[in-house]
Amino acid sequence: MSHRARIILVEASRPLRRYITELLRPHGISVLSYDDRWKAFRRIKKRREFDAVLIDKDLAGIGVLRTLFANMLRDLDTSMKFVVLVDSPETLDSRPFDEHGYENLLPKSQIPKRLPSLLKRLVGIKTGRTTRLRRVAASCTCG
Repeated sequence: MSHRARIILVEASRPLRRYITELLRPHGISVLSYDDRWKAFRRIKKRREFDAVLIDKDLAGIGVLRTLFANMLRDLDTSMKFVVLVDSPETLDSRPFDEHGYENLLPKSQIPKRLPSLLKRLVGIKTGRTTRLRRVAASCTCG
């Protein structure tokens, strides 16, 4: 299945938001990015048009706050998929976002290599070669 997917990205780093937008564009993905989770939530609430949410672990909140935020998003759209971006591989409890936990955690260092294929699995995007962008990522001090 191939379609034009719409992703909302919640990440504090402007260079990383720009990089992810450029990385996903050739795959037919439109990215709307925010540096504040509540602004992103209001946008999702206003227009339920997103296939997935990519959210920085720190902006997702901790403990009860993370669960509350995830549940509020799920109440708006039960079909929306989540990818939680982490600074390094870790054992973050992602159950509020992943039904069984740990399913869609993505270390930021693996974004160039894994994000397009992860989104293909989650929302059915097309994939292709992104060699040029991988080289750009290697020099990016985004995460």
